[in-house]
Amino acid sequence: RAGQAANTQEELLARLAVIPLVQEARGLDSGPRLISKLKSMRAHESAEVVRKIVDEEEAHVRVGMRWFSFLCAEQSVDAAETFHQLVLRHFPRGLPPPFAEEARKRAGMQPDFYQPLAAK
Repeated sequence: RAGQAANTQEELLARLAVIPLVQEARGLDSGPRLISKLKSMRAHESAEVVRKIVDEEEAHVRVGMRWFSFLCAEQSVDAAETFHQLVLRHFPRGLPPPFAEEARKRAGMQPDFYQPLAAK
C-alpha cells in the first residue's frame, strides 16, 4: 500500500481510485474466503476479527465511492470511465477476480465500475 499511496500523492482522484476503491475493495473480495478458512481451522476468534475488518472495509469503500463520484461530477467526467483509466494506469493487468459483488453493491460500487477491469 505504501508504494501505491506514494504514487498517487499528487492526484486525489487517483488516490481514491487506488486506495479505497481497489485495495480496500480487495478486502471485501478476499475477506469471506479468509473467514471460511479460519473457521474451518476452528480459529473462530480470528474469523470474527477478520469479519470486523471486512465490515470496516465496506464502509471505507462506500466513502471512497461517494467522494470519487462527487469529484468526478465536479470535474464533469464520467466516474466509471475515469476509474477505469486510473486503475489501468496503476494496475496495467487489471483487477483479479473473483469479486464480492454483493458487498461491493452495498458499498455503492456497481459491477460496471469494476467488471470491465477483470484480469483475464
